[in-house]
Amino acid sequence: MLEITPKLSDKQSLPHSLMLYIDNRLGDTPRHYLAQYEETLMLVPPEIRKCVVFLGIMKKKNSVPRLIGTGFFMAQKHGETSSILGFNMVFLISARHIVERGIDRSVDKKIYIRINPKDGAASWVASDASQWRFNPDDSSVDVAVLPWLPSTEKFDYLCIPENMTAKLLVDAIQIAAGLSCSVPPLVCLRPIWGACGPRAAARFF
Repeated sequence: MLEITPKLSDKQSLPHSLMLYIDNRLGDTPRHYLAQYEETLMLVPPEIRKCVVFLGIMKKKNSVPRLIGTGFFMAQKHGETSSILGFNMVFLISARHIVERGIDRSVDKKIYIRINPKDGAASWVASDASQWRFNPDDSSVDVAVLPWLPSTEKFDYLCIPENMTAKLLVDAIQIAAGLSCSVPPLVCLRPIWGACGPRAAARFF
């Protein structure tokens, strides 16, 4: 930790010095932040909360979408070599049973995505059933993928990097039977409604 004491004028006062903390909980990827006190480790970091969106369907025409589940954004790097800078492919990931049941129950065969724009007012973005991808060889794989890159100028979101995927983490930190671990986007996420739109709250089991 590095202590930082800002310069203050004669009329200013600061009750506590700021400390530079390093958080390595997210896939052993360092996250640096300034704070008076270290964050409570049980709180889900904002980098995770901003990866999560809510999914909904229209059960009646011209109605408000009804929430059916959640999804999260993940970025996968492609085309990078020692001399060429790679690019990220962005995907929205959810559970297959959520998407398939939602499509069956919807009136227009669309899945609506509730995402926070940067202007603070949450909005719904429609996706067609045909845009979602599933494992074509094994129907037991409960994963649904939507290739989608939302505008970073319009929407306030982040992506989980590829190095935080389960297989890489299991190999890297040797997860074994008896160890306690959690993945916020796939645990019980419940919407909290406020003036600025929905916020995700994670509950661990």
